[in-house]
Amino acid sequence: MMQMKLWQRWRKAFYLVVANCDAVKEKLIEQGIAPVEVGWNGIPTSPARPPLRMPPTVAFAGRLVWTKGVDILIKAFAQVRAKIPTAQLLIAGKGDAETEITNLINQLELQNSVILLGHLTRSALEEKLAKAWVQVIPSRWAEPFGIVAIEAMMRGTAVIATDIGGLPEIVRHQQTGLLIPRENIDALATSLECLLQNRDLAEQMGQKGREIALAHFTDNHFVDQFLDLYQQIS
Repeated sequence: MMQMKLWQRWRKAFYLVVANCDAVKEKLIEQGIAPVEVGWNGIPTSPARPPLRMPPTVAFAGRLVWTKGVDILIKAFAQVRAKIPTAQLLIAGKGDAETEITNLINQLELQNSVILLGHLTRSALEEKLAKAWVQVIPSRWAEPFGIVAIEAMMRGTAVIATDIGGLPEIVRHQQTGLLIPRENIDALATSLECLLQNRDLAEQMGQKGREIALAHFTDNHFVDQFLDLYQQIS
C-alpha cells in the first residue's frame, strides 16, 4: 500500500517500468501502472551436467517455507517410491518449515530415500544438483520469475513446475519439462514417474532446456535487453 501511494505521487517522474515476466506486467497494468516492458532475468553461463546415472533422482532447491510447496513434493514422491523403489529426493535449503518437513518424511517412512542437504555453497549445490534427473518447483504462490528454473535449465536438467506466475514463461511444457496445476499431488507424482521411468526423455528435455537457457536467459542477454530499453527512452 505504501509503495502504491509513492507510485501515485511520483509516477510522472518515471518513463518506464520493467517487469521480469509477462505475468507481473499484467498485474502492474491492472493496477494502473504503465508503461511496462518485460525484461527476463539472466544468469551466468555454466557447464552442462554429466550424463544421467542411476538412481533416478529428484531435486528441490529453495527456502523451506509453506509457499514453496516442499510438502507437496514429498507427498508426491511417496507415491513415486511405491512404483520406483530406487528413486531418491534431494532437498537443498533451510527455512521455517524444516521441522514440519522432517516430520512428514518420517511419517511417510521416507528417511532412506529423502536427503535434506541444508544450506549449501553455490559450488556444493551445483555438485549435488548435477545428479538430478528432474528439478521440481512446486510453489503454491505465483513465482514472479523463478531463477531456480533457469539455473536447472542451464545445467541441462528437466524441470517440473506449477503453471502459475512467471514459471510457464520459462518452462516449456513437454519440451523442457512439465507444467502441473498448483497443489496437485497426483499430477506431480504422475509427472515425476514419467521422467524417472524414461532417462532418454529426461535427457532430451534437459538438453532442450539448456539450449533455451543459453539463447534467452544468460546475463549477457539480460544486459542487452536493458540497453535496448534505455535506448527507447533516451
